[in-house]
Amino acid sequence: MDYGQKIRFIGKRREVVEGGGEVVGRVLPQPRLGLEPLDPFLMLDHFKMEPGGPGFPEHPHRGFEILTLVRDGWGSHRDNLGNEATVHAGGMMHLNAGKGMWHGESGGAQAGHSMEGFQFWVNLARADKALPPSFHAYEDAQFPRLTQDGGRTSVKVLVGPGSPARLRTPITYLEVAVAPGGRFEWTFPAGQQGFFYVFHGIASVPADGSRVEEGQVAVLGDGEGLAVAQDGGSLPLEFVVASGSPHREPVAWNGPFVD
Repeated sequence: MDYGQKIRFIGKRREVVEGGGEVVGRVLPQPRLGLEPLDPFLMLDHFKMEPGGPGFPEHPHRGFEILTLVRDGWGSHRDNLGNEATVHAGGMMHLNAGKGMWHGESGGAQAGHSMEGFQFWVNLARADKALPPSFHAYEDAQFPRLTQDGGRTSVKVLVGPGSPARLRTPITYLEVAVAPGGRFEWTFPAGQQGFFYVFHGIASVPADGSRVEEGQVAVLGDGEGLAVAQDGGSLPLEFVVASGSPHREPVAWNGPFVD
């Protein structure tokens, strides 16, 4: 495989206010880019909640799926279907909003502890938007791990081969850690679109020399084989990367509803 996938666009995380007044880091969408090059992905937020914050009171959703990865602390979910769950650091919650549901989110930040993670929105195809909603929760130990580059690279498969999480839209979603001098490689299915977001360290892309720093997102260009190398001296690299099959359908986005 020629790991020659290049970068189409590099953008920055920006601060926005969500929920009851929480400030979160919005990685996607990027205003200058729009949604088409990221289809089927709608939004990625990097949240860091401190004790005593306003949190995310009950609210509705419709028309897409949500993956909430808890990296530090713990998070909980309750919805109008009777689902309740708490996941700890490394765990992930998966909500398919389908034709509509209400839910509330809280966690360690409301109980005197900090909480950090990612909330990722994946659009549903129009034919799937009327499906009944559903919810699943997974703990850290349920996700498979792979190593690359002589053990210098660790890959946690959040959605993909061996993962318990199954989405209606075909996607791959990985959390990657690369030690100094290490390299990550992955082959994505032809025709998919994707990105990677660096939340610690600095990445370089050998295919075109792009450099992606902490707090930046790189939107992938055409191709199947992606290579990402650790850069920045002795600082380890950590990022999430996702690729998915686009729906190529109009997106009617109205706050928590996507029709």
